[in-house]
Amino acid sequence: MSNINSPLVKRLRSNKNYHLFNVKSKIIASSSETQNNFENLVDQLCDQPKNFIEGDSENYIEEIFLSGFQLYVFDNDEKNVIDMVQNFEKIELNSDEEWLLSCSQRKSYKLYSNGHCYVVDKPKRDLVETSSKIYWRCEFYNDCRGRGISNGLRQPFKMTLNHSLNHPNRPEDKEKLISKQNLREISVSSNEPPRAVIREFHAGLSDECISLIGKKDSIRRQIIRTRNKEKGYYKNNPQSLSELEIPDELKTTFKGYKFYFGDSGKTDKNRIIFFTTEQNLKILGTYPDWYSDGTFDIAPNIFKQVYTLHVDIRGTILPMLYALLP
Repeated sequence: MSNINSPLVKRLRSNKNYHLFNVKSKIIASSSETQNNFENLVDQLCDQPKNFIEGDSENYIEEIFLSGFQLYVFDNDEKNVIDMVQNFEKIELNSDEEWLLSCSQRKSYKLYSNGHCYVVDKPKRDLVETSSKIYWRCEFYNDCRGRGISNGLRQPFKMTLNHSLNHPNRPEDKEKLISKQNLREISVSSNEPPRAVIREFHAGLSDECISLIGKKDSIRRQIIRTRNKEKGYYKNNPQSLSELEIPDELKTTFKGYKFYFGDSGKTDKNRIIFFTTEQNLKILGTYPDWYSDGTFDIAPNIFKQVYTLHVDIRGTILPMLYALLP
């Protein structure tokens, strides 16, 4: 009906002698296409001529024809239309796409919503968990003006200012956020060394996500921080050498070998602690090329220096012994 110059419409226009009958009663439900049904209606209206007043006939035929055709369409398609409407009403935005919240070890919250990540703009970090209203800004807030708001740390998230045109959405950020949470869980539940954890972690990620989560050294440090916090090592902050207690978990390697190898004792004012293994000492006795290194930056507060011995094994330098010096 949308094409007013179609052959069927022209035929109706040109034929002034119509045969009147009840269009609705003649229509029989069929599985044929709508276009064929329309052609049949035109044929029935035009093939059996009957004379009557031309001025009234066109309006009357048009009314009868259109009402009959519309009734036919709804009789056949009404169920499909109703089903379609009901399905549209059931459509909801995937909750993970609308709201995916993550919290770092430092209680910094990050929110993923519809392809973008947001960080807290207001209130201050220590007030976020109890706040009834949180203002979010795009994680790239220096270059993007995207803003939003939520009722505390709960859905829904409402955009208040659209992102800049040069900042398209990036769905892979969702996988990145989920992967960081998975890494924390693996770090705590596994006793494998960080390198093995990283291999397991990378195995289930897409290439796009791997390119976003950072280098392996950064991931390794994150694993160590997570484990230290979970075991409460950050809370044990002795103020003197005599107060220092080495936790049992740190006295052995991941494979169970003795690692806490020597300690001059709590009563020693110049206390020295060595960490190595029997196997490492054998390697030091086998290969003659040793290298030593001392660093002050990473030493614990009650020590002055971390001293290490390395060995050259066929061109590869490997650490064999660690010492904490006063």
